[in-house]
Amino acid sequence: MAGETPLMVVDGGGVVVQWSHQAEELWGRPAGEVVGRPAIDLASHVPAPGGGDVERCTT
Repeated sequence: MAGETPLMVVDGGGVVVQWSHQAEELWGRPAGEVVGRPAIDLASHVPAPGGGDVERCTT
């Protein structure tokens, strides 16, 4: 996983629309369990190693 960034994309309604392979490896949850669900459902499962940053992208 070196050099690869885990990616979760959430739509304007707060629903996960993309979950990368690196995210699967980091959080231990396959895309099939995550995509289509509200991102808030994942909050209790997200590790915060080293106080990592979360970026919000808007287009």
